[in-house]
Amino acid sequence: MVYHLRAAEVYLIYAEADARATNSVSSDALSALNEIRVRAGATTTGGDGFETYPATITLPQFLEAVRIEKHIELAIEMGEEWYDLVRYHFVDGFDITTVKASATDPNKYILPIDAITLEVGGNIVEQNPGY
Repeated sequence: MVYHLRAAEVYLIYAEADARATNSVSSDALSALNEIRVRAGATTTGGDGFETYPATITLPQFLEAVRIEKHIELAIEMGEEWYDLVRYHFVDGFDITTVKASATDPNKYILPIDAITLEVGGNIVEQNPGY
């Protein structure tokens, strides 16, 4: 199996991790986020309506911007947005139903443990709730 990690994803993971670790929007985190925007053609003046994020951005706005940018960058990746939504739900209290209306059962936010794994483990581990 081969795993691919895009440079844009690395920048966005770094931006979110730095902001969460410092509980603030550091210049490094903002620079990492804006690097993605600049690469896509954004400017600081935003003359065409596509601009970089300002230094005055608040932490909640920044984290939401990272989530959205990651969704845009990795839109064709299998399930990438779902894992971000679940993480934001558990860490920030984000309401997943604002993005996916049918996601009303928190037990389904995690995947089931496959039956073979449970069996090989002697059924010591219980199946995740809801499966």
